Amino acid sequence: SNAANAKLPSKTHGKSALEWAIIGRNESMLAMINHHMQLSEHITSLFKAISNGDKEEVFSLTEGGTPYKPLSISPPLSDRLTALRIKIEQDKQKSCELQHLLSQEEPKLDAANTELESRTKTIDDLRNERQVMVSNRRRDFIEAVAILKLAATETNII
Repeated sequence: SNAANAKLPSKTHGKSALEWAIIGRNESMLAMINHHMQLSEHITSLFKAISNGDKEEVFSLTEGGTPYKPLSISPPLSDRLTALRIKIEQDKQKSCELQHLLSQEEPKLDAANTELESRTKTIDDLRNERQVMVSNRRRDFIEAVAILKLAATETNII
């Protein structure tokens, strides 16, 4: 079928799997597609030799087994896996460093919060004291005026 042919373009994008592998610069995919095309050509020629009854061709194609070579995708995958493991270790180390820095900064934050609470309380206390002073001053002034009014008579007014 045409669906498995990596050389034929798709109806949707008009590009073949081989072209996509080249455009994407995906070396492992390109190697796998090339290997698949070589294997398909070998199988096609083997079936042609069988259908034509060409015994010598069949023997020459199958002599020593098939030329199938397992595709070695594992090195790029193992490289990625190694890179991921290294990245995980680096991330763990960064996380440990951040935890250490955080543990060093938490006391400073607690001290700053305590200082903030202390200053807020001092400001509130000063505000309350001022309000009491103003209230007392007003009361004292009103008392003084009342005393003056009560003490004022026609004889002692100048």
